[in-house]
Amino acid sequence: MILLEIKNYIIQQQEVTLPQLAMHFQIPESAIENMAEIWVQKKMIEKLILTCGSFSNNSGCNGCSDHCQTQIIHQMGKNKQILYRPIPAYDL
Repeated sequence: MILLEIKNYIIQQQEVTLPQLAMHFQIPESAIENMAEIWVQKKMIEKLILTCGSFSNNSGCNGCSDHCQTQIIHQMGKNKQILYRPIPAYDL
């Protein structure tokens, strides 16, 4: 049941960071990340590793500009953050 709650919360929020998920569900980040990974593998949500100078561990993006080009990175670096968001459904 918690798996469905995690998926529904991500869909409802549109974008949510790993710390936000952990805080909302009061579950350690490592456990939440493992559960969210199930939805990533099923291509229901996507997992992005982001870096930005104004990214906060607790509140996510601080909205440094209206035209922010948050960089997706492949290596872990300073100010990295894991972000989950739903994959848009495509109409065929």
